[in-house]
Formats: sequence, C-alpha cells, structure tokens
Amino acid sequence: MTDETNFTIEEIKPRADALRGLDSLFLQDNAALVQTYRNMDWSDISSLTQMVDVIEQTVVKYGDPNDSIKLALETILWQILQKYPLLFGFWKRFTTIEYQLFGLKKSIDVLATSVKWFPTSLELWCDYLNVLCVNNPNEKDFIRNNFHIAKDLVGEQFLSHPFWDKFIEFEVRQENWDNVQIIYEYIIEIPLHQYARFFTSYKKLLNERNLKPKRDIDTVLRRTQTIVNEIWQFESKIKQPFFNLGQVLDDDLKNWSQYLNFITNPSKSLDKKFIMSIFDRCLIPCVYNEKVWLLYINWLSREDSSYEITVGIYQKASKLLPLDFKTLRYDFIKYLKKNYRLNNVLFSNIFNETLSHFLNLWPNDVSLMTEYICMWKRHSFKNSLDQPPREILEKQTSFTKILETSITNYLTNQTDPRVHLQTLMNDKNLSIVVVELIKTTWLVLKNNMQTRKYFNFYQKNPLIKDSVPFWLTYYKFEKSNVNFTRLNKFIKELGVEIYLPTTIMNDILADYKTFYLMHSNIVAYETSTLDSSTFDPILYPELKISNPQYEPVADVKPNAEWYKRTEWKEAGHVGIMIERPQISNSIIECNSRNLVQRPITLPNFRNLEKINQVKINDLYTEEFLKEKK
Repeated sequence: MTDETNFTIEEIKPRADALRGLDSLFLQDNAALVQTYRNMDWSDISSLTQMVDVIEQTVVKYGDPNDSIKLALETILWQILQKYPLLFGFWKRFTTIEYQLFGLKKSIDVLATSVKWFPTSLELWCDYLNVLCVNNPNEKDFIRNNFHIAKDLVGEQFLSHPFWDKFIEFEVRQENWDNVQIIYEYIIEIPLHQYARFFTSYKKLLNERNLKPKRDIDTVLRRTQTIVNEIWQFESKIKQPFFNLGQVLDDDLKNWSQYLNFITNPSKSLDKKFIMSIFDRCLIPCVYNEKVWLLYINWLSREDSSYEITVGIYQKASKLLPLDFKTLRYDFIKYLKKNYRLNNVLFSNIFNETLSHFLNLWPNDVSLMTEYICMWKRHSFKNSLDQPPREILEKQTSFTKILETSITNYLTNQTDPRVHLQTLMNDKNLSIVVVELIKTTWLVLKNNMQTRKYFNFYQKNPLIKDSVPFWLTYYKFEKSNVNFTRLNKFIKELGVEIYLPTTIMNDILADYKTFYLMHSNIVAYETSTLDSSTFDPILYPELKISNPQYEPVADVKPNAEWYKRTEWKEAGHVGIMIERPQISNSIIECNSRNLVQRPITLPNFRNLEKINQVKINDLYTEEFLKEKK
C-alpha cells in the first residue's frame, strides 16, 4: 500500500464497516453494493465471489470514482483477503481492480503483498515475476533476487515448470550463461512433471555453448525419472490442488495421506526440500486440517530441522487454523518451553507474543496465564545454585512485589501497558496471578503471616470467591498448619458460601476425612463433638459428598418415642411405612461392672406381633391365576 490511501493493510479490520462515511446519494444509487456487503456470508465462497463481482461492476460503472469510493472498494477486498489469503483467484481480480482504480504501481504492490501472504502460490509468483520483468526490466538485481526467493518457495513443486521457464528466460535475456547452467543443474535434480523437457534443453545448451556438465546427467535423469514415476500415482489423483471454503473431498484427503506417508518414508531418501514442497502444496487445500500440520511438524522434528523452520510452521498454523483447533497451538507452547535454552531471548519473545495471541483468542482459558507466569519466572527471575542466598531472596521478593502491584492495578483499573503481565490479565485469570503471589509468599518466602493476610483479603473479592485454584491452595495451606478450626469452617462453607464444581468438592471432602483421621486424635475429636450442634469432622464430610448443601438435622435430642417418627418407619423408602419390630431394652449395660454380678439380660421386643401382619402381594401369581380363569 502507498501513502495515497492514508492507511496500512494492518489497520484494516475484517469486520469494520468499509462503507461508513460514503455519501448517502452514492449508497442509494448503489443498493446492490450495499446489500451485498451488508449480507455477505463470510463462510460462503459464492457470497464472497458475488461481492467481488459487484465491486468490478461498480468500477466499470464509475470509471474513475472519487477517493472515498476507491478507499471503500479497496477496503472490502483487503478484508476478504486478510481472512482468506489463499484465494489466489481473488488476488488476481484484486490486482486488475487496483490497476483500474490507481494504476500500475498500486497493482504491482498488491501482487507483492499477495506473495507475502500466500508465499507458496505458484500462480501468484509467476504473475508477480512476469509483471516485474515486463514493467521493470532495468531492475535486474531486484528481479533476480525475487526469482531466488520464489525458487526456495515454489521451485520444488511438481508443476513448477512455468516458473523455471520464466527464470531461464530471464537469465538468457541477460546472456548470463553461467547462471543458466546453474539453474539447469538445479532443475534436473527435481522430480518435475516436465523433467524430460528440461533435460533435453540442458543438453542442447551444453552443445551450443560448448559447456561441460558438472556431473553425469544421464545418471541424474534415470534417478529423477524413477522418482517421477513413483509419485505420479499420487500426483495424478489430486483433484483439488487449490483452496476452497468447502470441505476437501474424501478421495483427495485419502490420496494426500498416502502421498505424505510415501514421501516421509525414510527408505525413499527423498530430498528434504522436495518433501517440504509437497507438504506446502497439501496445506493449500487442507489448510484447516490440523492433522496435516501436526504430521508436518512431527516430520520436521524427526529430520532435526532448524528451529526457525519449525517455529515458522507453528506460527503459520496458529494463524490459519480455526479457533476450535487447540492441540497444535498448545503443542507450540510446549515446543517453545522445551527448546527455550536454544535461544533464551528469542524464544522468550516468541512465547510472550504467542501467549498474548492465544489469550486474545481464548480469554477464559486460565491455563494460558499459568504457562505465561512459569516462563516469565524462568526467564526474568531464574536462579542457580551458585547464586548467594541473598540474591535469590531479592529476586523472589521483587517477583512478589510485581505480582502484587499488577493485581492491585488491575483491581483499581490502573493497568500499566508497559508491564506485559498486566496487559494479559482479565477477570478469569486474575485468580491465577493471586495464587502465584500466595504460593511464592508461602512456599518461597516462608511468610505464613503475610500469606494468611492475602487469603483473608482476596477471598472477599467476587472475582476470586469461586476460583478453584485459590481455594485448593487455601485448603493445602491450612492442612500444612493442621488448623482444624479453619478447616472445619471451610468444609462447612463448601457449597453454601463457597461454590466450586461438585467433583472438586467431593475430592476435598473425601481427602479431609482421611486427613482428619491421620492427624487428629480421640481427645480432639470428642472435644469437637461435645456440643450436638457442631458437625462431626468424620461423619459430616462423608454425608456432604455429592450433596454440598447438606445440613445436619437441628433437633437431634433423644426422644422416647423416636421409633414413631416417619423417618424411622420409612427407612429411606419415602411413602412406604412399616411397623418394624424393635428392641425395647438395651443389651449393652451402661455399667460394665454389672457383668461380673449377673449375665446380660435377653432383649425384649416391641411390635413383634406385627411382623406377621406385613402383607406382600404376589402380583405375578395373582395375575397369572386370573389369566388361567
């Protein structure tokens, strides 16, 4: 883009209103343009194509529209291609429209942008290089440099012969025969669709210019021919080599899968650049297929490729894959952490940029903040065994101060954009930063008093009150202090004032029962249960599992006629009451010394006579007998 438009490509927002600010009369006279733009379905290729059709019609209608109209039409096209940069046909049409609106220079600028946004497009590179050769013939070094860039990006593609024809034609026009021979020497190694034609042309060049080949080209020919014959079984079955918004055909997916398995087989010993070109071609129609991206990255890992290449593929995939594909993006985070030592500064910067991007995509994913804090500590507050204790303590103290300041600034709406952590914080991941502050204060600085102050202060905040990490940390903290008074209060408040997922609360309740049995004693237990209004630290957690709002019955005083209560008669079966026989005297003597004087009395029963009054209807037998009658 040039200064004529007064904006850059990066400033265009895909969902911004491109027609805003246009004259109302123009909008009335061009209802088709307005309606098509307003109703454009971004997921339908026919809707996008219709939009470009209307733009072309508008350009023809006005010939030389004013700057506002030009800007609006151009913005719509940039919005489409920002979202779908692999639509090479749209780039071609955009170039033509730009030529009509602004002239040659702007159209060339569009082509230059197209090969940056879609660098593996053979068609766009051929168009761009052809325009440069025709319109800028004197810029030989610039054109040659672009030819070499394109060679690395599309020169290995099976159908790249149009590119090589242009490259050879360019060097022949300069009469640079050494360069021409270098190109041919490079081409004959590539399994191209028209490999035989290039071998013939190369032999002709050698004879005409009396040049000597740098190797036995017949041997190279046989090897190239063998590879071409092997891959032709896959190349001939590719039906959709281009990008489309629709699904890739099952037959094409199956063919690509078999093709990729074939070329990545170590026994084939194919050139690495050639294999990468096939992956790049596959990822044009299969750009939204996460499995292909992962297969590409796994192959690069096996080949010990440079981290520049691998990171580039990760970044490209992260940008192009739909938002619901998270596996590759999380693998990228793992890769950056694993290879951090290769280049600390670079990988830290890439990690920060990646986390910022992911948090914009998934602001509710709190695990991303956890990953960021871990890497931030590792990079900016790392410690080593040879450091003096005072220096280590100073670093960790500084770390906690930054955390506390960041939390305070966020809560008071005074975020400092110069502090990267504060730019990443939101209502969902705030608790992660708070927990990190508490853990560092508790486990690293060993300051229990300050830790408790943090717990008491932050638990009142609505953004923290329902945080699972916060309350799990609190529970562990009180367990470490074996503070049963606070733990009992915490257990009672679960599900009543503290709302956590039921599975989490169940785990806490089950764990607390075990913890209490292991760390308490009978004296403490009896003391805590002297008053019948207090809960039983052993029984209460068990009863509260899967019933977080459970409350013990308030009236638990002995009743002489307890056996007449509805709860007893129903015995857990609501609506079905049975008068069950009951023991009227206790067989356990209160004074054990009486056992020496006389034997234990036999039990006496009440309602024993009613045991035979329980009537059970044998419905099966009754119905069976009725049918017999």
